[in-house]
Amino acid sequence: MKKLFTLLVLIAAVIALGVILSPGDDATTTPNENTTQTYHNSVYGYSLIYPRDLQLEEYSPDNASFGSTAEVRVVSITGTPGTQFIDAVTEHMSMLCAADGPQTSFNCTGAGQVQPFTSDSDVQGFTFYLNGELRNLADNSTTAVGKGPYFAFPLKSSAAGSLVLVVHPPLNQSAGEADSSLIRSIAETVQVDPAAVATEPDVEQYVKANISTLSPVKAELGGTFYVTDIRTANGMGTVEYEDGHIALTADFNYTVDADGSVNVTNFVVREDVE
Repeated sequence: MKKLFTLLVLIAAVIALGVILSPGDDATTTPNENTTQTYHNSVYGYSLIYPRDLQLEEYSPDNASFGSTAEVRVVSITGTPGTQFIDAVTEHMSMLCAADGPQTSFNCTGAGQVQPFTSDSDVQGFTFYLNGELRNLADNSTTAVGKGPYFAFPLKSSAAGSLVLVVHPPLNQSAGEADSSLIRSIAETVQVDPAAVATEPDVEQYVKANISTLSPVKAELGGTFYVTDIRTANGMGTVEYEDGHIALTADFNYTVDADGSVNVTNFVVREDVE
């Protein structure tokens, strides 16, 4: 009887130890698909995964937010000659972080901690923080305040500039207030449709190949037009072309179908250019 009692105590101890050591539901590392949701942006051809408990607000194809934790925006970057791409992106985001209030003023003064970053789907980009300065307008004192993290992914490039996807915390949050691990986890899920990446160069090639047909003004002496310069961005473009006798400049609008087909919907030659 004593041996039986001892055995029962031992079994109970093993069971209790197993209960103590076994992980609860929160400890599992396998993500539950019921806790996440996919956001797909058909205009710019990218998608990402975010926690389902964060409310999605899509303000425009260019900008959406996920609760008060993260934002995504597509920005158009036009750098000056000699400006590196990373510098152009950080400069653009620095302008967005500027804010003035009745008692304080805030502006970003530069970028730091710039590092390459690749999403789980092999979309290459980079991550960075912004250095900021909060100024007290009453006594003109300043306090250093960081912003970030930012995760930037090039989407499209053209002669007119580049479209860049940026995943970042709300603009009114400091780096200390931001949930950097969650923002990173969203950035890690970014996927980009390869067909969307090639949209702008495809538009330029289409216009170059069809310039004689698109132009309402015909080439002189049976000649053929050729493009000397073209700029496209966000459904609009400007093209300069000539045939060796006359030089023209035209403004045009275009759309790109889901299969990548280019449609020039409007083509107007500037009357003041001969």
